[in-house]
Formats: sequence, structure tokens, C-alpha cells
Amino acid sequence: MKYLISISVFVGIALLYLLSSNSVNTEVFSVSYYGLLGLTGLLALGLLGLVGYQIGRLRLKLKNKVFGSKLTLRLVLFFTLIAVAPGVLVYAVSVNFLGKSIESWFDVRVEKALEGGLNLGRSGLDNNLKELSKKTQFMALLFAEKNPAQFQSGLAQLIDEGAIHEVALFGADGKILAFAGGGNALLPDVPTEEMIQQALKNGQYAGIEALPNKGLSLRVLALVRENSYSGGSYLLQFSEVVPKQIQADAEAVQSVYRDYQELTLSRVGLKRLYGITLTLSLLVVLLTAISAAFFISEKLGSSLEALAEGTRAVAQGDFTGLHPIRSSDELGALTGLFNQMTHQLGDARRASEQQRREIESAKGYLESVLTHLSSGVLALDGEFRLRSVNTSAAQILAAPLEDMHRLSLQQIAEKSILLQSFCETIAAAFAETSDGEWQRQIERLSRNGNQILLIRGTRLTQGAEAGYVVVFDDISHLLQAERQAAWGEVARRLA
Repeated sequence: MKYLISISVFVGIALLYLLSSNSVNTEVFSVSYYGLLGLTGLLALGLLGLVGYQIGRLRLKLKNKVFGSKLTLRLVLFFTLIAVAPGVLVYAVSVNFLGKSIESWFDVRVEKALEGGLNLGRSGLDNNLKELSKKTQFMALLFAEKNPAQFQSGLAQLIDEGAIHEVALFGADGKILAFAGGGNALLPDVPTEEMIQQALKNGQYAGIEALPNKGLSLRVLALVRENSYSGGSYLLQFSEVVPKQIQADAEAVQSVYRDYQELTLSRVGLKRLYGITLTLSLLVVLLTAISAAFFISEKLGSSLEALAEGTRAVAQGDFTGLHPIRSSDELGALTGLFNQMTHQLGDARRASEQQRREIESAKGYLESVLTHLSSGVLALDGEFRLRSVNTSAAQILAAPLEDMHRLSLQQIAEKSILLQSFCETIAAAFAETSDGEWQRQIERLSRNGNQILLIRGTRLTQGAEAGYVVVFDDISHLLQAERQAAWGEVARRLA
């Protein structure tokens, strides 16, 4: 990818240099310019395909949620904006300057004069059409007050007075009702259905037409409203032929203007040709910049992706991976620090494993001691929930204490009524003792009869292991032996 972009840059620079050189050399221009233009276009298409391929790769990474793809997209957009904004600005200024420069090569006053002549002719025709429209509207108001039998005589009177060249009256369906005209015309120019509908809808139609036998002609249709004499509405049509001299002058101006436009085609083609050159140059430069932006952004994103893979490996407990340092910049320094951190985490993990094994060994030794201890031992947490118990405690109390793990003293007392006095004594003793150490002797009812227990308690107040320890012994047999020895001594003395 790196070499492909570099080759595209060098080829683009060479082609753009040749294009700019041939533009000022007219002899070489006609021979090789279009070939260079085609090669530049092919280069632009190739760069466009390369950018499309890079966009597809980035889109696939975003879809697969590859780490660093979002940062790559952001960097691409940032670099593209930096490249495109100045390029488009320079392109717009260049196109504007090119257009003005080429325009300055031609005498635009002639074109403006011709356009002025055409506009003058159009304005004259428009004014004549407006005057004819006013005249038609006025006559339509007069005919609206007449009897239909007077329509033909009224039209003939208009022709005799020279008010109009040709006048006709049509029904709403387009049928000719009356006609009068100068010259040899026997029938009027019948309006089209669209003209009739527009006149009926808007009350008037006015337009300039080019008729085969008459040349330019002005046509106006005005709506004659229904009155008490007529059985419906009518359409009054005034037609006026534009004078031959005016038509000839307009056609002459139009012909000269057409010839001038043909002459200026070379100017338009030249503008277009240079515009295409500028556009291709802009495309080559911008596409090269965008492709380079993709390459640089992906290179930065790949370093972050490698660090992300290392981070995931560390999160899974793998501290053996070391990533190669490919650069001497901040990313390379960050990779080195990450490798150092991974090495330190590996050392810390090994030390932690060693410490865990030592703790497990000490815990096993302690459990072995507690198992073989004849006294009962209970470990409680800060809320008087049973944390651990040895075998002797369950045997002395004759209760399944192993099944009561994580139960509080109150819950144990509720579950086994024989342990109620035992649990209440422990809770009360810890509540009454301020220094955390106490000793009690209680007598309780067990499954084997009365049982005398010597109970000692201690509060643990260090860190997360804070809680309580209770140690107790069954001294029922000891007290019974002492009583028997005392009674034996009394009997011996009495004897």
C-alpha cells in the first residue's frame, strides 16, 4: 500500500507537469494534450478505486468492531477535511480566474449589443401585444351588451375602421360564429383547445405566434360574458400581423446573434477543456491525499490495535506477550512502557501465586489443628453469622452446624431450640463486654440430658477479617467427677 501510494504521487506529479507544459505549447497541445488528459483520467480512476478499497476495509473493521477503527475513521475525516477544504477553495478561485481570463480574450460588447437588439425587439412585440390585449378586452365588454345578430356587423365595422387586421368570434366549444378580416382571408386562424381553455378559465389569452403564411402574428382571445340576448359565453379573437420590416429586422438581428454564438463556441470549449484539466488535477491531488490519510491513520490505528490485543491478553491473565517497538516516537515509547508493565505484572502474579500457596498451606495447617482440637470453635463475622466451625463443636452441641453456614445466631436459635440458650448467651456476652473478651458457664438441655458448657469469647477487630471467635468445652463429666470425689471424701471422713 505504501509503495502504491508513492508511485501514484510521482506519476500524478509527472502528468500534471506535462499537462501544464502542453497547455502553453500550441504545437504539442493538439498532438499530445488529449492523450495526457486521458492518462490523468485513468490515474484519477485508479486512485478512486484505491480509496474505495480503503473505505471498504475501514467499513469492515468498523462492522467487526476492531479496536482502533473508530479512531482511524476520525483521523481519516480530519486529514480529509484538511486536504479537501483548501483544495476546493483553490479550485473555485482558479476556475473563476480562468473564466474571467478567457472572457477577456473576446469583445463582449458585441454580444451585449446583439442581446440588447433582441431584447428591444421582444419589448416592442410585448408592448404591441399588451395594447392589442387592452383593445380586445374593451371590445369584449362592448360585444357583451349586443344581440348575437349584431356580431357580424360589429366585426365588419372594426375592419372598416382599420382598428384590427383580423377579428373573429367563437363559441365556447371553438365553433366559428362570425369573422371579418382584411385581405383575401376567408377563415380565421382557429385557436387550439389549450388557448380556448385558458381564455375561458382566465378570461383572456395572449401570445406571439409564427404562422407559416403570415410570419409573426399577435393573437389575443377575450371572454365575452353572457347577457340577456345570448345563450352563453363567447370568445372574441383579435389577430394582428407584425409588419414585414419589423420581422425582417428581428430575423436579421437573430441571424447575426446566432452566428456570433457559433463563433463563441470555441471560447466555451476552451473554458470546458481547461476546466476539465483543473478538475482532474484537483481529483488526483485530493484522492492522493485521501489515500495517504487512510494509510497514515491505519498505521496509527494498527499500533493501538496491537496494544489492545496485549491488554486483552493481560486481562485474561497472559503476561508473556511482548510487542515489538517499530518506531521511536511516543507510540514506540508507549509500547515499551506496556511491555515493562506486562513484565512487572508477570512478576507480581508469580509473587501472588507464591503467597497464595503459603496462605493455603497455613490455612490447611490451621484447619488440621482445629479438626483435632477437643474444644469446640465457632468463627462469626461482624453480624454474628456463622463463618466456620470445627468438628468438635458439632459433636459437643450434637447439632449439624456444618449445614448452618452463613446463618446468624438468631437464625440458628430459631432453627434448633436446643441451641437457643447457647446462642443467646454468646450474643448477650459480646453485647455486655467492652474489652471483647469474656467467659461464661451455662447449663443447657441437650439430647443426652443436662449439659454444662464453659464458653470463652473474643472479638477480632483487624481489617476485613473482623468478627468473633467462640471456644467452648463440655465440662459436665469433669464437674460430675469432682462431685463424686467430694462425696467420697465426705464419706471417708464420716467413717
